[in-house]
Amino acid sequence: MAGQTALIGLAVWGCVRAGSEHRIWPAIALIVSLHLIPLAKIFHVRAYYATAAAGSMVSIITIAGLTGPDGVASLAAGMTIVMWVSAIYLLWNADTIATRALGERWAV
Repeated sequence: MAGQTALIGLAVWGCVRAGSEHRIWPAIALIVSLHLIPLAKIFHVRAYYATAAAGSMVSIITIAGLTGPDGVASLAAGMTIVMWVSAIYLLWNADTIATRALGERWAV
């Protein structure tokens, strides 16, 4: 959590310093999406990898090409879809995911 907070702070600072304030929200969305990768490994939830990839793609597309209110709206819509689809999948398959995770070897 501390690392994620530090990265978000750095991203905001870098965007403001570069005069690219329109990239602050997509940068935060990218960092939040990427934080799912270690969580996938820690909690043995493979679906988090897909969520991280989809959220990262939405963020990168927004960073690369969309600016202003349209960029923020596109980012919000894209991330909403990614997170809702992920949540529905995880809830629908919770028993299978938990059973598979319990059957895997956990590092102690």
